[in-house]
Amino acid sequence: MKKNKMLLPIAIMLSAGLLSACSSGPGRVKEAKVEKVAVYTYHQQKEIFNEIEKNMNWIVSDSDAGGVVQRLSPHSMAVFINYDAKHKGLENSFSFDTQKSTLSTDMEFVLREVAFVLKEHPNVQVRVDGHSDNTGLQELNYEVSKERAKEAGEVLTANGMRSYQVLYSDFAGKVNVSGNHKEYSKNTNRRIELYIHSLNVDIPSEMLGKP
Repeated sequence: MKKNKMLLPIAIMLSAGLLSACSSGPGRVKEAKVEKVAVYTYHQQKEIFNEIEKNMNWIVSDSDAGGVVQRLSPHSMAVFINYDAKHKGLENSFSFDTQKSTLSTDMEFVLREVAFVLKEHPNVQVRVDGHSDNTGLQELNYEVSKERAKEAGEVLTANGMRSYQVLYSDFAGKVNVSGNHKEYSKNTNRRIELYIHSLNVDIPSEMLGKP
């Protein structure tokens, strides 16, 4: 594992509004400061995701996570952790044990770095997909895939991301990146994937606090 570095700072755009008081009389509204996240233009979203993509590439390369960052659109991308780790002999560092959902130290490191970037963007949401190999019953694989996604999501929220920013999905052994005939292939399939996209909507101020 390479030494952790400081990621590039990412600006967060916030707009603040005031509810003005009525002149006088019954029903007067007291002054109250209301903060909400700005709705980004298409160009602003693209620039934000250019910055996020640069940081995601830095994370997976600096951590040797065997990861792949794929831009899906101007305002969405996927981060495939452990995708090609088997070619680097790292599949055990970024994989899960069979039928287990415990994150390795290396996986937690990558997720903390991801959270460090994404917590600065309340308008960005990440879907965590949990995957398994084909060992055992399909029903059990769905359960362990869900737990893997949940464990990863909890690391994200514990490190600054808000709860509404993190979604979960489970695919069991239905979406494989490698065959299930050899152990190193099974290791690669026992993984998580992150799909990051822009919400681009006003977020209520009460949701902008800590997770």
